[in-house]
Amino acid sequence: MEMIYQEKFNLDHSSAPYFSQQVDVLICGLRADSEKDDRYNHVKRSLKDFKGKVIYFSTDEDANTLNYEIRKDNGDIIDKQDGLNLIPDLRKFLKQNKFDANSVCIDITCLAQPILFLLIKIFLTEIKPKKLFAAYTEPKKYKKNHHLITEDEEFELYEKIIGCNYSVPGFAKINREEKEMLIAPFGFERQRLISIFESVEPKGGLIPILGFPSFVPGWNLTALYMNYKVISDAESEQQIRFCEASSPFGLYRLLKELYDLYGSDYKLLIAPLGTRPHSLGAALFATKHKQCHLIYDFPVEKLFRSEEILKADIYNLTTYIE
Repeated sequence: MEMIYQEKFNLDHSSAPYFSQQVDVLICGLRADSEKDDRYNHVKRSLKDFKGKVIYFSTDEDANTLNYEIRKDNGDIIDKQDGLNLIPDLRKFLKQNKFDANSVCIDITCLAQPILFLLIKIFLTEIKPKKLFAAYTEPKKYKKNHHLITEDEEFELYEKIIGCNYSVPGFAKINREEKEMLIAPFGFERQRLISIFESVEPKGGLIPILGFPSFVPGWNLTALYMNYKVISDAESEQQIRFCEASSPFGLYRLLKELYDLYGSDYKLLIAPLGTRPHSLGAALFATKHKQCHLIYDFPVEKLFRSEEILKADIYNLTTYIE
């Protein structure tokens, strides 16, 4: 029986000194709204005694390119480069910078999710750090859509959605089969779940996963309301599962249960459309269970989309390294 290891901690004034000493390299997202987003760099600011390097990564809308900056803990730039090729050059970068000799923390708060998926795959199976952590800063508020007239999205989170792709960076391209089941942790945006369900047309149906307990009380009800029509159209009301919005380990455990139930009858397609901790859990699970496949719709996030900080969590992923 597979053991599912859980270590989740609040990143606060009492735990920060310990984790500051545990991390050699901090990986963050590189974004244009770094000065205005309250959550951007919150993890780095919390790790006050951290003396290692900070590496910022970004990619383009289609997740083909890689841009990076390497900074000292005081913010001074050591090196930067733009326009590399994401898949080969990220591996090359991690090898050249000897990530396998360091303890690494990935701040997933503002990191592009295709980069997150690829980093998890590489760190668990190829370039294995001494210790691996991830951190996430929860938002207290998302910016409301003030142009709301009909039943459109309540929050302004995305500029556009590129569309469903069966080839996620770092993971094998899927050979489509008749017997597929779609498992989708979902968030506020109804169009994302509608589009990916219509694209896949899974013969085995849809299993929606609702983030509950949610970061903020009531957000789970908003997510359910916004997505209920597609869930109803898919006749999946009785298939809704629940998983704590901030727990990658909870999602991993739930995916394992679903895999044990349905994996022998269907090819399981996992579409992480919900919280970033759920995306982390999906990447961990898909890396460890190659019979399951990640699919993704590559949304382009709006800048300045969240306001204020609820809390930050840090996750110990070390035992998932193969």
